[in-house]
Amino acid sequence: MLDFVQSRMLNMHLSSKTLCFSVLVIILLNHALLSKGSRHILEGEKYYRNEVPIKTITVNDGDIYDCMKLDSHPKKQKPSILRKIQSREKPLLHGTITTANNSDHESMRNRRRKTGAFKNVSCPPGSFPVLKATKAGPLNFSAIESFASLRARSFLESKTTKPLFDSDDDDDPSAHEYATASVTGSYRGGEGTLSIWRPRLEDDSEMSLSQIWVLNKRPDDFSMSLEAGWMVNPDLYGDRRTRFFAFTTNDGYNTWLYNDDGRKPPNNRLEFTRTDNYMPFGKQLDCSTIGGDNTELEIVIKQDEDQDWELWVDETMIGYWPKSNYRARDANKIIWGGEIVNERTRGRHTSTQMGNGHFSSEPIGRVAYISKMGIYDLDLDCYHAPEVIDVYVPQPDCYDLKYFQSDDDDDDDYGSHITFGGPGYDRIKCP
Repeated sequence: MLDFVQSRMLNMHLSSKTLCFSVLVIILLNHALLSKGSRHILEGEKYYRNEVPIKTITVNDGDIYDCMKLDSHPKKQKPSILRKIQSREKPLLHGTITTANNSDHESMRNRRRKTGAFKNVSCPPGSFPVLKATKAGPLNFSAIESFASLRARSFLESKTTKPLFDSDDDDDPSAHEYATASVTGSYRGGEGTLSIWRPRLEDDSEMSLSQIWVLNKRPDDFSMSLEAGWMVNPDLYGDRRTRFFAFTTNDGYNTWLYNDDGRKPPNNRLEFTRTDNYMPFGKQLDCSTIGGDNTELEIVIKQDEDQDWELWVDETMIGYWPKSNYRARDANKIIWGGEIVNERTRGRHTSTQMGNGHFSSEPIGRVAYISKMGIYDLDLDCYHAPEVIDVYVPQPDCYDLKYFQSDDDDDDDYGSHITFGGPGYDRIKCP
């Protein structure tokens, strides 16, 4: 009888161990499937803000926003904020030298509209919308981590940030590619008006954007980059919509902040302080159509009297990056242009489009552009981009850029501007 009881107990013990092992296997398999199939959820939770929203809303396009209190930011109550919000007039542009303009611009003058014409996301007064999730699910912040890591690695390897500025870069072919125009000197800001498009991407791991960079960069030090514009990034958002974004780093993309200060890696002290609920980060933007309306996004990045870096969108200051983010006290380079990621997933150059996929030789109305290119000097006076400008087009048969300099400041004029873009892959010219 004793042997029988001992045998039963042994069998029960073995069965219990088998059951525990089976449960463990199931848990591990579920975790693996969840990690693969719901990466947006995992990464979204990893970086999501600790603040409690006062309201969560779903808009018609399926995006979900949390409404956060504007005064939840400690910098919100600084004395100069009220002065910043009330004084929204920017200095007039000062012109110098005029060169030839594109005559085809005339036909598009009355077919341009700012993003201010779009329906805004409605949050209660005293709050601002923060994109929580798209129709595809919560945001995948590992995509931005990968983007920043690639930029950081390139900077450390070259010590000259070649992928951003130099035509002799020899980076990995699976890399970021550019078509940009830039000026070098001492500045307190830059601005431009971006035509908005929805470029076609070959693969969801790639992206395409148009933006303005305000930098302080030297051969052995990259102490500041302030960036804003529009991007198509399915790896981040789960869709191929065109969305508004901003980005900053203070150490060559090792430490970075994407959009607002509620979503960032741990131990990151970079901040962006909201002062207005206009134009939430990640908002879907209406796009231009060939032969139709040109939809535009006006971007201004400039210092104020306190040396904080303001971000203006369509003549509204939506917030600022505090000067405490950066070691640099001014910028030494302003850049305008486009960027794509070329993953070469098919063993050749990608067919991901820059701009709207058309080369710069096309007339406005059929090509992407950045108009009203301006620079702020150390006295905060704003000037048109100069006659002499550096153009960086490393792959002209894939993507290119043209610069037109002007001193006219007529409301219907494009001022100093660039046209840029391209289709990417071509069997002969861009293999």
